[in-house]
Amino acid sequence: MGVASKIGEIAKSKGIALKELSRQTDIPYTTLYNAVKRDSKMEFETVKKIADVLGVCLLYTSPSPRDPKT
Repeated sequence: MGVASKIGEIAKSKGIALKELSRQTDIPYTTLYNAVKRDSKMEFETVKKIADVLGVCLLYTSPSPRDPKT
């Protein structure tokens, strides 16, 4: 799971629709929606802006490191 999918999960868990997140971050809805659905890479400043609006630490949006044993 990448950053964009993680953002989608965090928003959902906080009850914030992507449309509302889009409005609060001034990121076009279609851009945000497509990034989350496709798990696209996102620029650092964009992720920082979204993390601020969601009220989470920037590191919380990072994907979990892979288990070196797998």
